[in-house]
Amino acid sequence: MVSKLGDEKKKYESLLDEKLEIDEKLIISTKAFEETKEKIIAQDKVIEEFKAKIEAQTKVTDELTHKIDEEKKINRVEEEKFRKLA
Repeated sequence: MVSKLGDEKKKYESLLDEKLEIDEKLIISTKAFEETKEKIIAQDKVIEEFKAKIEAQTKVTDELTHKIDEEKKINRVEEEKFRKLA
């Protein structure tokens, strides 16, 4: 009976040690997770800022391309007029 009680006590202590070890790992993992989560949030913010800059630059580029196309059309018309006059 005493032997069985001793075995159970050792088993309990072993399980308690495992639990404490698991709790420590959980705390460390949770902390690492939170740090990673914060980094991801910061990176998402930077990505959104880049997207906004890209969209703005694309808009400017599209406007300039449109102006260039219009100027090319005007130049073609003027060239045709000068050819007809020549």
